[in-house]
Amino acid sequence: MTEIVTTARRPDLHQQARKALRGGWPTFVLHDPLSNAYRRQVETYFADYDLLLLEDGEVVADGRAVPLSWDGDVATLPDGYDGALVRAVTEHEGSVAPDTLCIMAVTVRPDRTRGGLAGRVIRALRDRAVEAGLHRVIVPVRPTLKASYPLASMADFAR
Repeated sequence: MTEIVTTARRPDLHQQARKALRGGWPTFVLHDPLSNAYRRQVETYFADYDLLLLEDGEVVADGRAVPLSWDGDVATLPDGYDGALVRAVTEHEGSVAPDTLCIMAVTVRPDRTRGGLAGRVIRALRDRAVEAGLHRVIVPVRPTLKASYPLASMADFAR
């Protein structure tokens, strides 16, 4: 049986998810100072946008997103992952009403990749945005080789 739940409703699955999915994260992500500085606020404020995909009760994938405001102008997009993270937390603390969902990460258990699970999580996050009355979904995309060059700037990949 397949089921999608939030960590807000199933905090008991946090450790199982962490253990199951950790192998899918590049090492640099686990040591990012900005993510680490905002982790507790994100987990507290946005647990309704932290989805877990379960198969027979086991976590096989997850998706994390944050709501923020964006006027639809490309020039005012958040500056990547870090910019979206800071904007979402800052706006939440300032009581700014969000209208956009920013998908921050989708992770699939390493032994379950290439089975369409990431797409299912993305669709579930999109559905969550619609349910919450958010009008847009955006995704800051990390270059494929970023994990191999963690200290490189995103501009280095744009060349």
